[in-house]
Amino acid sequence: MSQCDSIDVELAQLPTRCIELRPVCGNEECNKCQLLFVLSRTEGARGKYIILSHRWGPDTFTARTTKDNYEYRCTQGVGCDTFNGVTPLFYEAGQLAFKLGVRHIWIDSVCIVQDDPADWRRESVKMAEYYQYAWLTIAATHTTENGRLFRDIAISNLTRVTRLPYRGVDGEQNSHFYLQGADAKGLANDYITAVGNSELTRRGWVYQERILSRRLLAFSATGMFLQYQTGVPQSAVGDRV
Repeated sequence: MSQCDSIDVELAQLPTRCIELRPVCGNEECNKCQLLFVLSRTEGARGKYIILSHRWGPDTFTARTTKDNYEYRCTQGVGCDTFNGVTPLFYEAGQLAFKLGVRHIWIDSVCIVQDDPADWRRESVKMAEYYQYAWLTIAATHTTENGRLFRDIAISNLTRVTRLPYRGVDGEQNSHFYLQGADAKGLANDYITAVGNSELTRRGWVYQERILSRRLLAFSATGMFLQYQTGVPQSAVGDRV
C-alpha cells in the first residue's frame, strides 16, 4: 500500500476463497454454456482474479454464503437459476471475467461466510489487500432495474448524440447513423455525473476499493469508463477524461 512493493497482478496471491468459474459442459474453452460458480479455497495459490465492487440489494441476502450452504457451493456450485444461487449482477460479472480469460472472481457476500463472525473478522481485514492485488475491479456504479450489469443502450440515454441519415449509392435513405461528441468537457461531465456522483461511489466503504484497485472498470448509465491507478479515466473507446 505504501507503493514500496512491486505488485504482479498476473501472478498475485489469491484470496482465501474465490469463485471458480466453470462451464456446465466441462469444456474450459466453451463460451456458450451457462457458468457454474464453485466456491474454492484458493489461499496459497497464485494467479489472477477479478473483484466486484457493488451495492448490496435485497437479492444479495439470498445469494450470500452461509454455514448451511457452504459445503454445497464448494462441491456442486450454483448458477443464476439455482435456488439461492448468484444474483444476475454476480452472474454477469462472472461472464465478463470468463470472457476476459480470468477464471476466478471474488465477491464479498459469496466468498465470506456471512453468518460466521470469526470468518468475517479474518476476511474483512484482508479486503484492502484483495482489491489491491486484483487484476481488475468491476465497479457496478449503475445497474438495470432488475439488478443487471449489462443493458441495451437507448439513444435517448446518451449525451451529445446527433442522428444523420444514411443513404445508399442509389441515393435512397436506408437507415441512420449516430455521432456522439466526445470533447473533454462533455466526457468529464459524464464521468462526474455517472461515476463520481453515483450511489455506489458516495458510500464510504467503497473508498478503499477505488483507491487501491490497479484497474477499475466502471459501468455507468452513459457507458463504461476504465481507470488505471496511474492515469486518468478513459471511455470505452479510449478517449481520455
